[in-house]
Amino acid sequence: MMNFKPKSSFSQNFLIDPEDEIKNKMFKAGQITKSDCVLEIGPGLGVLTKPLANIAKNVISVELDKKLYNYLQTALASCKNLTLINGDILALLNNYSDLIKSLPIEYKIVSSLPYNITSIFLRRCLELEKQPKVVILIIQKEVALRILAKPGEMSVLAIAVQYYAEPELIDFISKTYFDPKPKVDSAIIKLVPHGLARDSVYEAKFFRLVRCGFSARRKQLKNNLMNGFRISDAIAQKILMDCKLDPACRAQDLSLDDWKNVLGQLESRRSFVIPAQAGI
Repeated sequence: MMNFKPKSSFSQNFLIDPEDEIKNKMFKAGQITKSDCVLEIGPGLGVLTKPLANIAKNVISVELDKKLYNYLQTALASCKNLTLINGDILALLNNYSDLIKSLPIEYKIVSSLPYNITSIFLRRCLELEKQPKVVILIIQKEVALRILAKPGEMSVLAIAVQYYAEPELIDFISKTYFDPKPKVDSAIIKLVPHGLARDSVYEAKFFRLVRCGFSARRKQLKNNLMNGFRISDAIAQKILMDCKLDPACRAQDLSLDDWKNVLGQLESRRSFVIPAQAGI
């Protein structure tokens, strides 16, 4: 084993899985086969990387830490179907990057994700035009529960992920499976993108509405709509009632379909000014 001190700035908590319990659950959830191309983010010490390379057709692992990248090049030199990249996955996750262009039409993501990039990684991953077929991630338990939330406990993150994909909890993981041991437990989560035809104008409107709705979480949704879109109390109440929603409801009470209905009702009454930046 290399002499390596984990860096908190890189959110380095390395998976320990001597009995293959965690990786087996992840690979089963992702249905990884010999025909798959798998993208891995933050391979760390390679606990998932080598087993992935033993199963999949090819594996692309992106590691930000130069020292770990050098270690993996030597430690995993026998994995001929493995491509290691020393780089920042957040910079590489765009529709025009060489990484995304190199991926086949169907690919999968399997990763024990650095906790500090979870939200922004999900945003950039799910907004790709070339979306993964399935995403299997280890993330913080609290974040996983937020993603899986139902009406009454919804958030911008839950709405955003559920807009693009169907989330599923695979299992919880104790903090004892990591070194150094983090302060929180983790979870394995599965995301299956809906494969919807992309409409950047609609998405811009939809997420503008959602952000407006959650702008003051403790306030009733009608008040946020009034302030965000400069409509009267009467119109805001009528929009919610036409969507079969309680006029006193709050943003966290709405389902994904409820937000789409509110958008339709709002658009039927006035025009949106489309923001310059679409997406989550």
